[in-house]
Amino acid sequence: RSGLSVSAGSQPANAIAPEGASRVPFTTFTLTNNTGSVQTVTGVTVQRTGLGSDSTLAGVALIDASNNIQLGNSKTLNSNHQATVGDTFTINPGQSKMITVVGNMASNLDSYSGQIVSLQVVAVNTTSPV
Repeated sequence: RSGLSVSAGSQPANAIAPEGASRVPFTTFTLTNNTGSVQTVTGVTVQRTGLGSDSTLAGVALIDASNNIQLGNSKTLNSNHQATVGDTFTINPGQSKMITVVGNMASNLDSYSGQIVSLQVVAVNTTSPV
């Protein structure tokens, strides 16, 4: 395999997310650099799925699981229920990086009672084959 590979990580347990909660983990994935050169990732596109409203999320972001550092600013979902999140980062040859997609919950969820939302990774933005 050449380029970057994406694999599912150990997934966070489903849970009820309280109003105003920050960095609620939704999904985890691992990027592995299978090349002999440093690879640059310029963002990851995530999409809201499930029977719920985009408005339940005040923003979504990426967390580098190795050091619990947020990669870039949180972003709101667009009209396609997607957001491209994460600042530019690199992955060295042979290195793997585990990333967690997190959501910041809206401060008032009263009108969203019973809704279930999920976030999934739909694209990794890089010039390398994925």
